[in-house]
Amino acid sequence: MRLKVGMVAPTKAGKTTLLAATSEAIKEKLVGNAYRITANAADEATRDAMRRAIVEYKTCMSGEDVFSTPQLRGTTETTDYKYTVTVPVEGGAPQHLNFWWKDFPGGLVGMAEFDKEVGPFINESVALVVPLPSDILMAWKDSYNVNDKMSIRVNMAAGEALDFGNVCNVIKNWIAQNAGKDILLMFAPIRCEAYFNDNGGVEDKSDRLFKAIEELYIEPLELTTTQKKHVQVEAYAVDTYGTVELKRVKLVESPVGDLLESEFQKRIGSGSRIKAKGAAEVFTAICHFELEKIARTLEMGVDQLREDIANRSFFGRIWDWVKELFGGESPKKSLLQAMQKNECAYQAMAVLDKCSQPSELRHRVYNRIGD
Repeated sequence: MRLKVGMVAPTKAGKTTLLAATSEAIKEKLVGNAYRITANAADEATRDAMRRAIVEYKTCMSGEDVFSTPQLRGTTETTDYKYTVTVPVEGGAPQHLNFWWKDFPGGLVGMAEFDKEVGPFINESVALVVPLPSDILMAWKDSYNVNDKMSIRVNMAAGEALDFGNVCNVIKNWIAQNAGKDILLMFAPIRCEAYFNDNGGVEDKSDRLFKAIEELYIEPLELTTTQKKHVQVEAYAVDTYGTVELKRVKLVESPVGDLLESEFQKRIGSGSRIKAKGAAEVFTAICHFELEKIARTLEMGVDQLREDIANRSFFGRIWDWVKELFGGESPKKSLLQAMQKNECAYQAMAVLDKCSQPSELRHRVYNRIGD
């Protein structure tokens, strides 16, 4: 079973960095689980991206105590990344739940090449993830409607870097292409070390960060009443490294105009191991959303459904119940017939959801289907 997950973000927003952080976090969450379910990169391109992320992180941490934005090199070509969750089957071959992501040069957003190379994949995706560099987003928020010359320059530079107009257009098109389907729009601010106090940080600016997402991205979407019935909008904040803290965001003049450059500082005594708090939830939220869709159709509580599927008690008990109540075709029966063909994949979703529950501090729901 395969789930396509779309991403959209401008250049150097952190798409590849986020993929690496979430993938490593999921592997850690699954260590020692009672179901012996594992997760790994499915091909060489994905493995290379994960290794490159680790190497470049270690390079940052072995250098000067203060350094500019720690991130991967900008993506230069469109690449498919595939991540496989493997479920062992007693007496048979392992079964798989495959997540398929597409990374691309951020400069394609708003270009005709984007519609050709990336657009079709995004439109077929069950979820759309929007990575956001929180340092740049907060620079925009802090300078918004401040009328001194420096603040205006910072605000304009931040808006240019975030390219929110083109990003919002991609989101709007994805919503239109999936009209009537239940879909998940997820904002994923990264490099959040300076804005949360639960991973070595000293301040909690979470409300201000989530408000910036609402003002800059969600309000301009102008979701209709009908769209709100089908589009769930959430945000999950990620400390991409967890061992650094933001020192400052400074305005830099360049031949192409004003740019923003972030400087980070290593946290004393933090060690060199990545502590990407919140990263796993970007991945597992997709599983939870898929389970919520099933629960709504079956008119069940999602927590009980998750437990039943994870423990493999779901299909025998519920399938017999549905056969008894529904002799012909029905949405419930059709759903269960489809699920029965992929029992292990749904078990993987349920176990992933059990392994990682979102922190209330780092999670914000802007629109929930069914509320």
